[in-house]
Amino acid sequence: MTDDLAAGRLVRPFGLAMDVELAYYVVCLEPAADQPRIKAFRDWVITQAVARQPA
Repeated sequence: MTDDLAAGRLVRPFGLAMDVELAYYVVCLEPAADQPRIKAFRDWVITQAVARQPA
């Protein structure tokens, strides 16, 4: 992630940063949250995150 920030592929939207071991965020405008394609992506991210949790 640090390389992506340095290269400009990712941007930090706020000055606040926290180091965490694992985190996933799906961010969108609230009116778009229930659109089928947004919901499908959000559900897929959650499924992938759960599948990759350490046992």
